Amino acid sequence: MKCILTTGLLILLTLTSYTYDGITPQYRQFVMKSGQEVIVAKVINVDTLEVYAKDKKHFNIQLIGIQGITHDMNPKLYYEAVYYISRIVLGQKVFIIKHTESKLDNTPSQYFLYYPHNPKYLLNANLLLNGYAKTIISASHWLREEFKDLEKEAQSNKSGLWKDLSIINNHKKLDKKTPPTDNIKKPLRMFNDPQELAIITAKLFKANNDKEKIDKILKKYNIITKQDLDNYLKAVEKYSDDTVYLKTLNNEINKK
Repeated sequence: MKCILTTGLLILLTLTSYTYDGITPQYRQFVMKSGQEVIVAKVINVDTLEVYAKDKKHFNIQLIGIQGITHDMNPKLYYEAVYYISRIVLGQKVFIIKHTESKLDNTPSQYFLYYPHNPKYLLNANLLLNGYAKTIISASHWLREEFKDLEKEAQSNKSGLWKDLSIINNHKKLDKKTPPTDNIKKPLRMFNDPQELAIITAKLFKANNDKEKIDKILKKYNIITKQDLDNYLKAVEKYSDDTVYLKTLNNEINKK
């Protein structure tokens, strides 16, 4: 079945609300084994951290899918958020999984960041849940719908920035000031998560050669350029024997 799926995808792609159900033991094993182990050296702001790996090389990471509250929006809440992050991960060992590679020297690549003691805890998600960040609507990643649900939960609970409408209005004003991105190169789409990869593969397989459906799926998961597509196919080949990938793929294909 694995070979049939891979071959079918190669043919299919030439034509060219997921709900996160908690971490499985297999996925925990993947995060611990395949996620990059780093130590958090500095909290630069609510959605950007400085980390260093075993080789002591320092680099910045951006938490994918979220826009953290800023000092200009609400100083008190900003420092509360920075303290929250520092208390949890500063100086701690964490696991990061790269989602998109930045092509710009001054722009960090985007990552999911899992807490040190239990990879079930995702910092990106918990900042949304506590109202310390908003979702980035244009961000494409496999937990996009889950992140939207977490933001709605924070709104319902009036957590963090959702306590005060003036904070939200300030956030909207800052959004309008964001410079145009037409001249910014699109970051490379990376596929380092076997669960996400399996979900994309299953959706493409179930599209049954319908070009319109395939295009929508590719767009949804930010597979836009030929390089994105090549990276996706290489990842399918890389994880073709991976337990998490195969189990997720089977579950998604058989899901009604």
